[in-house]
Amino acid sequence: MTRTRQEHGFALLIVLFVLVLLGFLITQFLGAARTQLAIAGNLRGAAIAGAAADGGVSLAIARLADGVPIGTLRLNGTDVSITARGIAGRINPNSAPPILLAALLRVVGTSPSQAQNIADAIVAWRSPADSPAAQAALDADYRAAGYASGPDGEGFRSCDELSGVIGMTPERLAKIIPHLSLFAPPLPVVSEADPVVLAALRLAGKIDLPGGAVEGPLVVEIEARASGPGRARAARCAVVRLSPSNIETPYRIVRWQARACAQ
Repeated sequence: MTRTRQEHGFALLIVLFVLVLLGFLITQFLGAARTQLAIAGNLRGAAIAGAAADGGVSLAIARLADGVPIGTLRLNGTDVSITARGIAGRINPNSAPPILLAALLRVVGTSPSQAQNIADAIVAWRSPADSPAAQAALDADYRAAGYASGPDGEGFRSCDELSGVIGMTPERLAKIIPHLSLFAPPLPVVSEADPVVLAALRLAGKIDLPGGAVEGPLVVEIEARASGPGRARAARCAVVRLSPSNIETPYRIVRWQARACAQ
């Protein structure tokens, strides 16, 4: 009788252990399921916000081409805030005269000698070297200053590449980058320039370009910020060249980035 009770007690312990194990496994399964559902919900929200931001940029292009004001929109239940800024009033580091580059640096607090040196370095970066010896000397200067190598003479592919210019510090770049654009004309359009660029133009004085300053098609920077379901957020930054008179190609997107525009 005692042995039978022991066997029953042992069996009860096994049953209890199995029940506890099953309860643990079910808890883990439910927790994993909730996590997967949350991840799926976040991905869905991000996709909805991203699609709304994309649609906001496209709609902004159409409205700008038609001369219709843009602002906050609601696309498929998602709020999209859109801003458009003309960039013809900015300074193009790939084509601006050295005197204007130096003036911009001086306006944001760089000493005249440092500003001129950095401006000359920017021009050297974007210009092919006169000879292999000149390129070797430039590379040597950069290595002596702690850089891996010198410029390749092919110009800047993004304004962030200015961080590689000898003499440029993160602080200086942060101050001037909101006033730069690779899609701006060689000379900023005064009517579209911000106060910092206007101050740089005044400091630089009269600038004569070979052939004169030529204004091309309207180029705008469009930023769309979308708020999707839950906490989903998405931003898009597009640089668009508008040519409404060109029926075949009324606009051209020259840059598209899945992030907010640099301010």
